[in-house]
Amino acid sequence: MPVEEPPGGCAPTRARVTELRIHGVAGATPGSVLYPGCPDQVEFLGDRTRDAVGVYLPAERGPGIAWQREAYVWGDLTSGSRSRAFWLLLLPFALANIAFYMTPRRIADGREHLAGLRRTVGAGHRLFALSLTGTLIAALAGTSMDVVGWQAAGAGHDSALPGWPGAAVAEDTVRRLALASLPPALLLGLIWWLGSVSWARYDMRMVGGNRPEPLAAGVPPADRRMWNGGAPVGRLRSLHVAFGFALITLFLALPFTSVQPYGTLYPAGLAVLAVSAALVALPRTASRHRPGREPAWSSLLGRVCAGLRSLALVLYGTAFTAGMLAGGREISLGSRALPGFHGVLETLFWVQAAVLTAVAAGTLVLALGPGDPPEAGTLYPRALWGLAAPVTLLMAWTLAAVFAIGLAFAVARVVGTPSFSGDSAGGIILPGPYWWATLATLTAVLSVVLLSLWLLAEWRRERARLLPEVRRRYPDHAEYVSGAWATAGLTDRIGRVAAVIATVATASVAVGVILLAVRPGGVPTGPAVVLGIVITAGVAVGLIVVGWRAYEHPALRSTVGVLWDITTFWPRATHPLAPPCYAERVIPDLMDRVRTLVRDERRTVVVSGHSQGSVIAAALVLQLDPGDRRHTRLLTHGSPLRRLYARYFPAYFGFGTLQAVKEMLAAPRPPDSGQPPCLWSNLHRSSDPVGGPVFAFSHPWAPSGGVDEPLWDPAAPGTERPAPPRRPRDGPETPPRIFGHIDYYLDPAYDDAFQRLIT
Repeated sequence: MPVEEPPGGCAPTRARVTELRIHGVAGATPGSVLYPGCPDQVEFLGDRTRDAVGVYLPAERGPGIAWQREAYVWGDLTSGSRSRAFWLLLLPFALANIAFYMTPRRIADGREHLAGLRRTVGAGHRLFALSLTGTLIAALAGTSMDVVGWQAAGAGHDSALPGWPGAAVAEDTVRRLALASLPPALLLGLIWWLGSVSWARYDMRMVGGNRPEPLAAGVPPADRRMWNGGAPVGRLRSLHVAFGFALITLFLALPFTSVQPYGTLYPAGLAVLAVSAALVALPRTASRHRPGREPAWSSLLGRVCAGLRSLALVLYGTAFTAGMLAGGREISLGSRALPGFHGVLETLFWVQAAVLTAVAAGTLVLALGPGDPPEAGTLYPRALWGLAAPVTLLMAWTLAAVFAIGLAFAVARVVGTPSFSGDSAGGIILPGPYWWATLATLTAVLSVVLLSLWLLAEWRRERARLLPEVRRRYPDHAEYVSGAWATAGLTDRIGRVAAVIATVATASVAVGVILLAVRPGGVPTGPAVVLGIVITAGVAVGLIVVGWRAYEHPALRSTVGVLWDITTFWPRATHPLAPPCYAERVIPDLMDRVRTLVRDERRTVVVSGHSQGSVIAAALVLQLDPGDRRHTRLLTHGSPLRRLYARYFPAYFGFGTLQAVKEMLAAPRPPDSGQPPCLWSNLHRSSDPVGGPVFAFSHPWAPSGGVDEPLWDPAAPGTERPAPPRRPRDGPETPPRIFGHIDYYLDPAYDDAFQRLIT
């Protein structure tokens, strides 16, 4: 049924209203969203045979509720399945993916400038993401093929041999190495399969095409191409898989290049690596199009990428088969490292350093352009001076390197003794940069300790600054309240903390470059190195242990899922093997629900988003058809839209995007033709460490009006708010409850804001 389109702004509120609630991170039960603190007596409108994601209704309408209330629950998409626990190994991929969306755009006079440079920086992001796939493969190949299959088994370490099938004796070098290539190949195959399954469920769901709107000009989240990533993600996935199998083939062929078929497989593997990298950098490989507007070259390019993947599989299959059939060929090199392996690691390091430097330089040029317009104020400036993208890439690289190095040391210690020269009995040779990197890890840990002390000092200073004002408002519990508010304010120091950590990581990379250029004859030794090795190996093993325990324990899985609630909101633009984007399921679901409520049931819809749900809600408003949007209002609470998203993702949720949402939700123009009010209300608290204002900061005792409404927390004297049950040991001086980031639904101001939106 078509929707009537009023001449301008939102339409008047209809007789029937639906409140559609969207929860935030860490999941939620339907009952906790519909009626906080009440049982889960709900009705599910979705298909439980598929999953528990979808719209829930109260089984019985609560007393005093004059409108229909619904909850969209999406937490299972990031923490429901047990397989989500092993996404921890893919965290570097997820960080690389969100880094792409942190790249600023040079906007002036309503037009984008230096778009070519931005596309070049995007190509750098995709190449760096490809190199991270190589880092993961090299980490597993280094442990299984170099440390265990070549060095430990070749030298006859008893601790290594029982894990190999009896046919692969120590003298059977080729067959042993072929068997040792199975762990990285099987893991790559598993990630490929998981990526294919999630691609079919999320990326391939098309969002219908829409005509560009004047209000949405230059607002990327309003363009439905952003959520239609089926074809480009499929192409990139084929190229990453091809790159991974070609790299494993290279490790198999390097020790035996004088023997066929390895002499042929070696250059063929290099060619696949080069072509894969070239196609990843090609802008058309990652191009997204509106449904029904795919150009003719899109399917052809997809077949080329799939063909390259098949070629890489054939190369690896040939190398593996040749190794298994070549039994008895003895090539004994004692305890020396796998020939060529350390050279590949050095080449990968140089490439990553060069690509990251180029990305940082390009991002710097883009960040030097004009930022938010003067009317945006200085509420929250861009994070890290606009360089959040290369900093996040650096963190992804650091995490991948720590995992690779830590795993190598841990496995080497199990099967022998880690060594630089291999002179000691049972020595397992590890690359020299690995040893230096342990000192970098120790330095990073010391930096975190110092940063923690700095944050403590900042907290004390902020509490002292707030204390006089808070004492006038809360004389009986001033220190308690000012401490809570100061704790919430530490979120605004995240940028400085990240800057220090990035500086340490950058210095470590610079030292690595110098070491590879100078090639010192030794490596550091002593207690500091031992401690660094323990920490590095502990991080690698800890990630595996946490993933395994999260597989068994839903509560821990939900906690770990907070990472994915934040990082997997974004579509897979650069790394196709990263955890899937849940928004590509959530946004279409919500669009369908709003469309049904507005068109079929003739209702006005108030979309209520808490925390991460407010980001989903804003993206939903931008994606709605104009006719549906005119019957929609927006209520956000505990929202990180301006405090975090606008700072770290300025091109996607900067002031221009937020202003577009505001203008799209303008109320019907008043008779005097003045400025129409906005049907968007944003609730925030000074005690909230995540949420904040969107347009104007103010305190509850001096509100500025407009979209943002500051709330008292604790409650102002004379107001009523549900309080937790008093415990027996609580006395009359027990401080009042501070809600912080939770339970905005319980605040009387929430109902007041809702009524204003529908009145």
